[in-house]
Amino acid sequence: MIKMHDLSGLEINIILKEFNQLIGSYIDKFYEIDKDVFRLKLSKEKNKINIGCILPNRINITSFIIKKETVTNFAIAVRKQINNYIINNIYQLNNDRIIVFNLKNKITEKNLIFEMFGKGNLIITDKLMNILLSYKIHDFRDRQIRPGKIYVKPKNNFLGSDLNKIEKIINDLEINLRENLTIKGFNNKLISLLSKYLNFGPLYLEDALLKENLDPKDQMSKPDKEKITKIIFALNKEFKNPKIEYLLYLDNNQIIDYSIFEIKKYQNLTKKIFNSFSSLLDFLSESEIKFINSTSTQTDKQIKEILETENSIKKQHKLFKDNLEQMEINRHNGEIIFKNMTIINIIINELKKNQKISINELENMFQDIKIINIDLKLKKILIELN
Repeated sequence: MIKMHDLSGLEINIILKEFNQLIGSYIDKFYEIDKDVFRLKLSKEKNKINIGCILPNRINITSFIIKKETVTNFAIAVRKQINNYIINNIYQLNNDRIIVFNLKNKITEKNLIFEMFGKGNLIITDKLMNILLSYKIHDFRDRQIRPGKIYVKPKNNFLGSDLNKIEKIINDLEINLRENLTIKGFNNKLISLLSKYLNFGPLYLEDALLKENLDPKDQMSKPDKEKITKIIFALNKEFKNPKIEYLLYLDNNQIIDYSIFEIKKYQNLTKKIFNSFSSLLDFLSESEIKFINSTSTQTDKQIKEILETENSIKKQHKLFKDNLEQMEINRHNGEIIFKNMTIINIIINELKKNQKISINELENMFQDIKIINIDLKLKKILIELN
């Protein structure tokens, strides 16, 4: 499967709008399906709702249910912390790709935090943001993610990613661009500069610039009023009143990427439209897990075939070795028989002439020969030769 773009701040806002319906739901159960794959089972007014999460790429309302026979230690720990809590609020933290579920029961309040950036994480805190449980333990320069520490949000300069507040965001961006470009030694690519302030995602920022014939890789090392004006115009045009569509892009039935509005560079690809962002993400999750499982099954099959081939080769080597050893024994025996053939023929002739002759009598006649047994009925004689 081709690597798609990382979840953006714009998309987090879309997810939060779809999550509004979850407020007031009870948390029934938490499942750890696989590494970085979780499901949260909720109930609200006798309705069952599930949230699926694949860190750090997807979190959405899901109808794609994977049964998990065994319960992991982490899942047990999460259930002890939040089972039967009510979802009081859901919000984006610090304009970042962080979704917080504020939870309450009759006694206390907790936060279930999904970090949807980097390698992703799932964290539970108390109401004062003291970490109670963390899926992954991290020690960063400016914050520690481990039980017993206070949860500190990552530092950033993001101005926001809510399209309902886009006018203020773009105005703030223009001020920051004009101020920071005067700083000595400041030099950055246009796309990197915008990403510093706008958590919209490179896919959408690049698309907005390209549509106005601005090169995302252009360097800005000095205050360029004309270029800043063009940038602000491009962003206003793209993000002020966008036509939101939940699009999946395919090339020869292979998934390439997805977006929440049309992307210019994907205009020649096949498009599949979904009625919600959650249904689009659900489709991606199902496709990805099926792909992983089929790859795993194929790998297991290949390993089995390799092991069977190796065992077959070992058996053939053993058989070949045994045959060589037997051939050597037969060759050696043949040489002894050939060397003593004259004596053997004389013994046989003596037995034909006198069937009552004893073993001792024969051995006295041929002192270098030891006769083990004579069976006249079967016409067999067993002789030991040197």
